[in-house]
Amino acid sequence: MNCKPGDLAYIVDSQFPENIGRVVKVVSGHGDFRGEGFCWNIVATTALKGEGEIDGRIMYQRDGFIADSCLRPISGVPVDDIPAVVNLPEAFKLAFGAEMRAWS
Repeated sequence: MNCKPGDLAYIVDSQFPENIGRVVKVVSGHGDFRGEGFCWNIVATTALKGEGEIDGRIMYQRDGFIADSCLRPISGVPVDDIPAVVNLPEAFKLAFGAEMRAWS
């Protein structure tokens, strides 16, 4: 498992590219969903793009669930200082102690 309840984490994989790099709080276990592996119930700092549409509009929501494999915990960051938008290179540096290089 990458995360545990109470962790802050950032999304490293999503079917919606705009969700990658977003910060979420891991709330509790959700269980397996459609064979994706173990999933967590999460709450995001801002709305994430979700699956499905309502009246032709794409859904956005602040809570839901996501596979553990799609998350990486953030450690050493005080909860009160979490920004609404994360600087992904800086988060990468904090999490891994290395500079992030562009992928092509």
